[in-house]
Amino acid sequence: MTEEAKRILIASESPLLTTSSSQQTRRLARHLASQGHEVFVMAFNHQGEDFFHPEGWIMTAGGSNFGATPLNGVGGVTVMDRELNRIQPNVVYTDLPLWAVSSLVKACNQFKIPLVSYITQRGLPISRKYIELLSMIHTPVFQTHTLYAGFEDLVKRYNSKGTAVIQEHRTPFLDRFTEEEIATIPFTPDGRFTMLEDEQVKQIKTNMGLPDWDYTFISVGRNQNHRQYPRLLEAFKQLVYDENLTTTKRNIGMIIHSGNPQDTEGVGFNLISLVEQMGLAKHIAFSDQSCNLVEGLSVDDMVKLYNIADCFVSASSAFSKESTIKEALACGLPVIVADSHITTKHKKLTKVKIATQILGRDEIVYNIVDESALKTAMAKSITKNSKKLNNNNEEKDVMCEALEAVLLKAIGQPHPNGNNSVIQQ
Repeated sequence: MTEEAKRILIASESPLLTTSSSQQTRRLARHLASQGHEVFVMAFNHQGEDFFHPEGWIMTAGGSNFGATPLNGVGGVTVMDRELNRIQPNVVYTDLPLWAVSSLVKACNQFKIPLVSYITQRGLPISRKYIELLSMIHTPVFQTHTLYAGFEDLVKRYNSKGTAVIQEHRTPFLDRFTEEEIATIPFTPDGRFTMLEDEQVKQIKTNMGLPDWDYTFISVGRNQNHRQYPRLLEAFKQLVYDENLTTTKRNIGMIIHSGNPQDTEGVGFNLISLVEQMGLAKHIAFSDQSCNLVEGLSVDDMVKLYNIADCFVSASSAFSKESTIKEALACGLPVIVADSHITTKHKKLTKVKIATQILGRDEIVYNIVDESALKTAMAKSITKNSKKLNNNNEEKDVMCEALEAVLLKAIGQPHPNGNNSVIQQ
């Protein structure tokens, strides 16, 4: 290691999976290792022995329950405690959601190790139940400007001198954030997401054996309720059977990459059954039939998948870091999405109006797309049939460079709330 190199522990989902968060973890681990840092990845779905990855980082087991599992099976020292004591990192990084990060926050504060939490959440607002937890995080960082705005609103209302109507809801836990500067580092796509040459695209289509559609939509996102795939399929059905469209314009199809189209986990919808019921079997192609996340697509395969389509579309009622939107744009696709607190701005991005809202878990409000408006936007994209636009995705990893700077800055800095053992009244 160089003189400036540090020992960094990443606590997250396994970087060997193919999910968006896993790939994000792997990018950061690879970047930090390339800068000479000693990088450990404590993966909460890796139960094996430590091993050194060829990219320069070390995988270590995080146990179950996000590291909170007691070593003796009852209570006391946890897997997280053991790993922090064994590895002795200068700083810890996590992108776990707020509902899963409490044991990590507690352990880092106990060992007086700064924790950088890269916070993401689907939808707004941020629940009041996370107020104390947020104040205990050494260095919170937000993944979108919209989420940070929601955090600012939380602080404004519930700090000790806030505007909350019920005085008892105001708390000193948030007082540190009235003056503290909090970073927002938006997600940026992997540099491999880019436009491919026409001949490459033609060959990929041939190899995949897709139907000879005149226009192809693509939708990417894990098959969960908030993705609202039934509404997307209903809008697409209206488009396919629209008699005002010419026969050529109705020769359209859609690729769905959802990770588990049959919903064997019971968290989404049986998309294969829905497609059959709606009479769309000739117009829909699923890129995956397995519910095993290890069998997902690599970044290189996802680049190919985006490139064989003409337009990206989603009915999702909430986005976390808008990764699929940015990946599709990087591959040159026009994008159609529900107007669900989207912060990405681009001339090729169309936001579709909302029909209604529903209240979900943790007080989050989900925006439900207007199916008719979604169908109209999809029809316009076919009519325009505009050329793909090369967005010149960044070659250097801007996101990882910014996160590295935050990690290094956190080292040696005292906890703003004194590790939160006591909140000053």
